[in-house]
Amino acid sequence: MPLGVPEPDVVRHADWSVNPQKRWAATARRVHDGYRVESICPIENVLEPPDAGQRMVVGFDFPIGLPEAYALAAGIPNFLDALQRLGTGRWAAFFEPARTPAELSLERPFYPANPRPRGTVSRHQLAQGLGVPFERLRRRCEHAYASTASEPGRRAASPIFWLVGGQQVGRAAIHGWRHVLQRALGNGRDVALWPFHGSLETLFSTHQVTIVEAYPGEFKGHLGLGRTRWSKRSSHDRAARGAELLGWARRHCVDIERELANWVLEGCGPGPGGEDPFDALIGVLGMINVVTGQRSAGPGKLASPSTAIEGWILGQLRSSDPSTQLPRSSARRRAHSSEVIA
Repeated sequence: MPLGVPEPDVVRHADWSVNPQKRWAATARRVHDGYRVESICPIENVLEPPDAGQRMVVGFDFPIGLPEAYALAAGIPNFLDALQRLGTGRWAAFFEPARTPAELSLERPFYPANPRPRGTVSRHQLAQGLGVPFERLRRRCEHAYASTASEPGRRAASPIFWLVGGQQVGRAAIHGWRHVLQRALGNGRDVALWPFHGSLETLFSTHQVTIVEAYPGEFKGHLGLGRTRWSKRSSHDRAARGAELLGWARRHCVDIERELANWVLEGCGPGPGGEDPFDALIGVLGMINVVTGQRSAGPGKLASPSTAIEGWILGQLRSSDPSTQLPRSSARRRAHSSEVIA
């Protein structure tokens, strides 16, 4: 952070899920020479600071913001005003995924309701039902971008309203918006959403809790984990990458409690279940990298009108136009307008 701007007392990353058993949070507390990661555990009251009066930043790995093209079609001028109205009045059915193409509308944009539909569901049905081309249903921060010498690129994210495939994030967004964001903003607590309420520097200085959109998948490249092929579902791979994370932490004045460090070196437990706490650790270290000023929060000042609708992903410095070519393998997968789910 710039000179004179206080860093938050607590940095927390929540690896969020509709399934409570898969919600893990990693929490770091500010100490005199940096931060100390003191816990990685399942947690429900994720917006509660460990101690009263502390300032905290919390990152969630679900989208916070709406695609601009959709918002313009729906007459939504900014995300903050819309958020508290979703689920009421005109927007009463917003959080209820459409079961059929006929139920799709700007007021009911998530599709399809069945997470494993039988028959054919298509991107074309979603685009036609909303009156917005499928590619325009991604926010600017969700488009693909190419690798550089310093950081790996990435393929495009799944649009928030498309609920098909392992990449989908809409169900977590539905749950997070209703049960976390709306409640936090509606109960009179001192909570702000970045970048909608202002810059990180401003929010850290003026609010007790700052909420950001933050992804372990984005942070892997920032922390030096993105250049080799590995699977976070593999305990062996997590242990190897965990050693790299501990090395990064030592070089950047981040302490990790001894028992936690040993657990990380063991892959956060056997089997694929360790991926959730491991993601939470990546998330909190990536957030610390930003809040300590070692990486920018985003490009420029993020003050454009589109950002007031779409938001941004913490630490992401690049974006691409919707017309950007996808990596070849992804482009081939998206060449078909429909997906058949057996």
